[in-house]
Amino acid sequence: MPSSGITTSTPPGNSFNDLPEDFEYYLKNFPGYIEGYDQNGIRFLNFNEVGSLDQIYWDWEGSPNYSLLLKDVPAPDDYLVFAEELMHLSSFALCINRSNEQYESVFKFSGDGLQKITGSFSEFIYLYLNDSDILE
Repeated sequence: MPSSGITTSTPPGNSFNDLPEDFEYYLKNFPGYIEGYDQNGIRFLNFNEVGSLDQIYWDWEGSPNYSLLLKDVPAPDDYLVFAEELMHLSSFALCINRSNEQYESVFKFSGDGLQKITGSFSEFIYLYLNDSDILE
């Protein structure tokens, strides 16, 4: 799907270009309106919190130690974190680099590293709304 391009400002320090259309729609229409953790422990980040895996976790020393796990992720700037689970126990990230064969796919970043869970943000939202075990 061709991208229409975000016309609103991007989060501080970020220069996201050519985002998948479904994710652009989400950012434009729901920035910061979903607050707190839900019944499954998932929290969607506010617009100004969204960032690449590298931006968010480059100096993380908690548990899991994401800064060490990042070394095993090829091109961590290709992945945009949009949600977290149980205060950084894991994060959900969208591949935003069109030249990456995983473009538009959603990944879970946890102590087990980076694992693909869906082929698109829309599919992630569908699974989320239906309380899918895949997101656990």
